Amino acid sequence: MKKLLILSFATCAMIMASCGNKTKDAIALADSDSLMMDTSIVAAVAVDGLSEDLKTTITNLTTKLTEDLKANNTQNIIVGLANLETIYRNLAAASKLEDAKVYGTAIKNFINSNSEALKASVSENATIGSLVQSIQNLPTTAETTAEQAKAAVANDIATLASPAIAKGETAVTTAEAAAKLIENAPATAKKAAEDAAANVVNNAKAAVDNQVDAAKASANKAVSNAQDKTNKAITDTKEKANKKVNEATDKANKKINDAAKEAIKGIGL
Repeated sequence: MKKLLILSFATCAMIMASCGNKTKDAIALADSDSLMMDTSIVAAVAVDGLSEDLKTTITNLTTKLTEDLKANNTQNIIVGLANLETIYRNLAAASKLEDAKVYGTAIKNFINSNSEALKASVSENATIGSLVQSIQNLPTTAETTAEQAKAAVANDIATLASPAIAKGETAVTTAEAAAKLIENAPATAKKAAEDAAANVVNNAKAAVDNQVDAAKASANKAVSNAQDKTNKAITDTKEKANKKVNEATDKANKKINDAAKEAIKGIGL
């Protein structure tokens, strides 16, 4: 009987230890997953007063945007930024001014935290630069009115957003939904991305052409300088030769004149 009791206690202890280890493993995994989230996203969703729904929306949208920034996907970056900003307008239009203000502060935090990652895209694409600046300028102070919030987002920005968000959607509940929104990019965003790609090509071509022109100009100048040096050398040589000829002629004439004078003396003239 004692043996059975001891065996029973040992089994319970093993089960409890196993459960404890699983719990620790689960906690460790959760901690690991949380560390994997971009720090700029953590800073964005940590804004006081941000509802759980908006935290989820920002996390899903900014996670996708972070991926696109790393991939330097111009079209997706344009749509992602436009989605973030248009939701601010949608909140204000839905009489959720306070939500709009804390949401606006959150997406500003995200933009500021990713300024380095955005720098390359901004330099290559005026649309991205305009979107970034527009988000940074969103009114989020306590004094901001609903009218100011609505007017802060231009209509052409909404045309770059995903259709569902352009129509007033404010919630993006899953990462899959965020990716789907980007897939359904409007034609205006595609055109902006195509224009940016064309500008990159044109700028690169212009840079090459400028280098070629500069190389040609440098080569022509070198040839011209060499020709000038050659012409000067020829001129100097001619002048030296002429001088020697003139000197020799003068000497010869002097000798002739001297000889003529001596001859005239000799005949008594």
